[in-house]
Amino acid sequence: IFSVLTEYFLWHYSVVGVMASLRLLLQLQFFLLPFCVVAPGKKCPYLQAPGPMPPAVRAIYDLQHPKDCRTAKYALFEAHASGLGSMIHVWGASMAVSLGLNRTQVWQDCIPPNHWPNELSNPKLCGAKDCMLCVFDLVGCDVENLTRDGRNVTIRSKSISAIPQGWNASITAYRTAATDYVFRMARPFVLRYACKIRGKLFGGAGMPPNTTLVHIRWGDKRREMELVPMKEYVSAVDRFVQRYKLRKVTVMVVTEDPRAWAAFKKEKRPQWKAVYMPAPHR
Repeated sequence: IFSVLTEYFLWHYSVVGVMASLRLLLQLQFFLLPFCVVAPGKKCPYLQAPGPMPPAVRAIYDLQHPKDCRTAKYALFEAHASGLGSMIHVWGASMAVSLGLNRTQVWQDCIPPNHWPNELSNPKLCGAKDCMLCVFDLVGCDVENLTRDGRNVTIRSKSISAIPQGWNASITAYRTAATDYVFRMARPFVLRYACKIRGKLFGGAGMPPNTTLVHIRWGDKRREMELVPMKEYVSAVDRFVQRYKLRKVTVMVVTEDPRAWAAFKKEKRPQWKAVYMPAPHR
């Protein structure tokens, strides 16, 4: 699943963003990755269900699962053609608008194929296109034939919000809740893909305790902004490790840029064990 997340988890390109990403990923591993303790080649058992929903996640779930789908009011969001990581980011921002309007959100988001990893393209569900709803079961109603009418409104792609109107929450808190909801709704084949990746990286022994993920967005990002220096990534991991009092730390580095992996190995603390997962762009 980590290759799917590489664009999203540094949504704020600062040390604060790195820390928010690391904190969120530590939370995610408790309800997503425990499903997938499995040796390569074996069937992936679903060992446990996600934990209870925090209140903010429950608010999103309740809006997305109306009691009566026939009378529910919907917000139809126009297509956002991009990679899956970027789509998760924009989904959270557009969901903030839907929460402010108190409308169930539906993404009309099918896009041409080849934007996402092969393992997450599901022809049986999506046909020849990639859709958020093919990967995540985000709406509790049959919404295939929804059109704009008196009950439904269309949200333009630029009409997004950082946090829902009326919510007393930070951007980080809201983004954490929105992403938490998305991955709770992951379809079974997504979890099988996570198992596959986990098996490749860690084998039958499974992921070691105190494994911390850091995504290093270098590569072609230099065309948009000055890249975050490697020392800032290492310092962010340092603070994360100290905050949670972690011992015998394994740092899992996800990056599309081999130079970032080389730089991390050079800068990292000697007591850290580092594991590398390439996440090349198509």
